[in-house]
Amino acid sequence: MKIKRKLWCKACWVSNKLYHLLKMINQEYLCVSLDSTQIDDA
Repeated sequence: MKIKRKLWCKACWVSNKLYHLLKMINQEYLCVSLDSTQIDDA
């Protein structure tokens, strides 16, 4: 049971890291696409 809990904690930690990474990438992508639309309008 202890091992299972350890694996669960690790999986939770990894998914949390991935979630934050995806959020960061998403924000950067949004900023880039916003910049390109502004350039197109100019």
